Amino acid sequence: MRSLLYSKSVRIAIIGSGAEDSKARLISDGLDQLGIPNKTIYSIKRTSSIANLLITKLEHLFPKYAVFRQKKIVKRITPSMELVINTEQELHPEIVRKIQKMNKKVAIWFPDGVGNVSDRQYLFAANYDFLFLTDPKFVDTLAHLYGLQAYYLPEACNPKWHTSDMEYGMKKECVVIGSYYPSRLTLLQRLQSDGVPLILHGHSPRRWIPKSILAGLSFREPLFTRKKADAFRESAIVLNFNHPYDVNSTNQRLYEATCAGGLVLTNFVENMGDLFKLGEEVLTFSTYEDLLSQIRYYLSHSSEAELIANNGRKKALDSHQISLRLLKLLEIVGFKF
Repeated sequence: MRSLLYSKSVRIAIIGSGAEDSKARLISDGLDQLGIPNKTIYSIKRTSSIANLLITKLEHLFPKYAVFRQKKIVKRITPSMELVINTEQELHPEIVRKIQKMNKKVAIWFPDGVGNVSDRQYLFAANYDFLFLTDPKFVDTLAHLYGLQAYYLPEACNPKWHTSDMEYGMKKECVVIGSYYPSRLTLLQRLQSDGVPLILHGHSPRRWIPKSILAGLSFREPLFTRKKADAFRESAIVLNFNHPYDVNSTNQRLYEATCAGGLVLTNFVENMGDLFKLGEEVLTFSTYEDLLSQIRYYLSHSSEAELIANNGRKKALDSHQISLRLLKLLEIVGFKF
């Protein structure tokens, strides 16, 4: 990949969290790989869940509070910044307009499927110059019905973070890494009842979740970057469960796990065949019976499983790196190299 040389002036601002494996940090590192000066200037979300809850309530009661709180973003935009890439849908429409009045383009790369679009629908209200989304049908609706500048851009992997040197499948278990919502827990409970060996990494589920769908499940510490990649690679199968509302989009974990060399078994979505060769680079399921039968088969056929895992890793490295996604995004927005 060509090396790009720029002045030290920051050309791209990023709105989002700087936490490990965050979308904003992934974008920043990808821009670094391209040689494009960038800076993450603000995160609308707070690290404390209590703080987020209080802020959300305040903003519902006092709509102008969101504008007041987010004015810091506008103050941090410097003259050299040509583009703002937002990763958080809570960015207030008025703040977007203020940035645009500074003659800056504002894009959002929404990191979730349609199931996670908030009830405020800022995606529609903010009048972004460009919207990048992971669901091609959602993009078609936004572009052809609502007339928005919407583009399909799937998630991506970062080989610097999502690479593992571990031997494939040393643990004859199925690993899940992520958040534990009731939909995911319900499915895991079924698998556990059918004797599937599970390793679950991530923050413990919310306290209000009924104990009936938590029974027998234990949760290990969250994993990030290389530690996450090692867990993907050394497990026999990586189980990847989409949000039940998302039938056309793929999530970040798919690309992280394939890049790490894990054997990924994930929900079938209509465009999956455009991203990976099904059955050769990733495995998909549409029913519980299909999911369970493939788990049992590949737990006992490690040579076939390793071949698919290695093929998936090659595809991720060839086609799904963050630097490649960003080249596409920058081409669309008209960013000059």
